Amino acid sequence: TFDTKRTDPESDSDSERGFNIPLAKLRFSGKLDSTVDFMFEPGFTRTGESALYNAYAGLTVGEGSRFQVGQFKLPFLHEDSVEDRYQLAADRSVMSYVFGQGYSQGVQFSYSADEVRLFAAFSDGFNTANTEYTDPSESDNAITLRGEFTFFGENNSYNDFTSAMNQDDSMVGGVAFHYQDGTTQDAMYTYTADLAYESNGFNVFAAGVGRNIEEANNSFDDFGASVQAGYRVNDIIEPFARYDVVFSDEGRGLSND
Repeated sequence: TFDTKRTDPESDSDSERGFNIPLAKLRFSGKLDSTVDFMFEPGFTRTGESALYNAYAGLTVGEGSRFQVGQFKLPFLHEDSVEDRYQLAADRSVMSYVFGQGYSQGVQFSYSADEVRLFAAFSDGFNTANTEYTDPSESDNAITLRGEFTFFGENNSYNDFTSAMNQDDSMVGGVAFHYQDGTTQDAMYTYTADLAYESNGFNVFAAGVGRNIEEANNSFDDFGASVQAGYRVNDIIEPFARYDVVFSDEGRGLSND
């Protein structure tokens, strides 16, 4: 990406221009046999520091059933779960960064059929990548549940936000719930619902999310929503638009903006 940063908002004379690579990752993945798979994905943060993203092993235990253990993204906010390379924009929405689950360490069970995909994970909680199990930022208890339902079309269309020019109609929706708490951490539960439609180069996606945080003397309820749409003009050009908004609890004392 090419970025321009004005250090003095009232003057054009003091500015910085340059390049950065904010999403550089290396991926090593494969299968040891028909039932065991793995992924190891190191990379670099936006400040250039090395980091570990996905690092997990999976075991297929039956038709459509799979266990996974290691570090991975929890099955909660769909936009956060869709891989970087399958986003429409160069970056995710503000709503996704505020409410997104990020990477965590734990175990997950999933079941996939033609029209239904179900997930259940027990982990260290949201955004706890590369932490020790004794780290106070981790949750003592964290559970994530998600269900995805294909109303018509193919459920694999849900893995990205674009639509091929000759793609048949497809509509997939999802709902998820997450709860976590800890001895040095406030209790939190959060929930989300989303819906995606794709057809012959056209795509539209909408999602809403809510969150409650219980502190010792306070309780906060925050909400967010996002909608985006795009159209594949041809094989290489796809205009799109996105709008998202975050409603923070008034008790936080933040500006109305």
